[in-house]
Amino acid sequence: MSVQSLLAVLAIALLATGTNARKLQQDTPVTLASVLAGNEDLSVLLEAVKAVPDLLKAAQSPDTAVTLFAPTNQALLNVLAALGLEDLNALLASGLPVADILTYHVVGAPVMAKQLEHGAAIFPLLAGKRLIADLLAGASPIIRAVNSAANVTEADVPAGKSVIHIIDAVLLPINPAKIAFANVAEAAVAANLTSLVAALEKANLTAAVADPELVATILAPTNEAFAAALAAFNFTLETIPVDVLTKVLTYHVAPGYGPTARMVGNGTVGTLLADQTLAWQYPSMTSSTPTVVAYASNATIVAKDVFAGKSVVHVIDTVLVPDLSS
Repeated sequence: MSVQSLLAVLAIALLATGTNARKLQQDTPVTLASVLAGNEDLSVLLEAVKAVPDLLKAAQSPDTAVTLFAPTNQALLNVLAALGLEDLNALLASGLPVADILTYHVVGAPVMAKQLEHGAAIFPLLAGKRLIADLLAGASPIIRAVNSAANVTEADVPAGKSVIHIIDAVLLPINPAKIAFANVAEAAVAANLTSLVAALEKANLTAAVADPELVATILAPTNEAFAAALAAFNFTLETIPVDVLTKVLTYHVAPGYGPTARMVGNGTVGTLLADQTLAWQYPSMTSSTPTVVAYASNATIVAKDVFAGKSVVHVIDTVLVPDLSS
């Protein structure tokens, strides 16, 4: 065989090999697991998924069609440090619900970033839990969880029939902070909110806030805030009518558990005062804590996320004044 003939045969062989390689690559289905494996910054997440057989099976299936909010390596290392754990192996051995934490990051259908709705609940695969999309408090979407929040740093990463949004923090379905107080009344006493305690007693609401089963978000004014509000209306705690005081106090209670990580910018929330709401507004695009906007006043949260029983208390610097004419 001549040299030219040999070169021609080699060329044909190389072309055939290249064609077969491309065909093999095309025939290999893209999955969540393959995309995670191809991104070095998601390697810790992939190792966590491998530790949960059911999740790994779903991640390796080309038929899986979900949305994955994928924390980066640094995000996972940060939460391990916050939990006092050295590494992923320590987390897996800790008894913490790793499978729950991971499924809290998975939504049961592909959702592109443009489909996220501001303030709308997103229901992950972890039963009974929710996430909230905040599209106004930052330059990119923020996903708010029970006691955490994450920025979407890269959206709409295709993964077969699924989609991945890379995030810079781990979304926790549990409250990592210790429940400091048995109930809201105990928290108010411990914080030396003497005016609030006295006001609750006068309005006959002490028993309600002492209930450890109360699930509510409490906005608790400081003593100075009470003094300023009473002076503005020419009242003292002794002279303010009980019906007025009761309206004001119930306006400071929003049913449901709401750490600041779940307060959505420019969102509204109902209160125990019928038909009257409060709103959260962030002072700037980079603010992590919202301003509380009421009917006739605004307040700054000066101490956030005081966990009391099944409720959470945020201490504020201003009394929230409702529409007292209704």
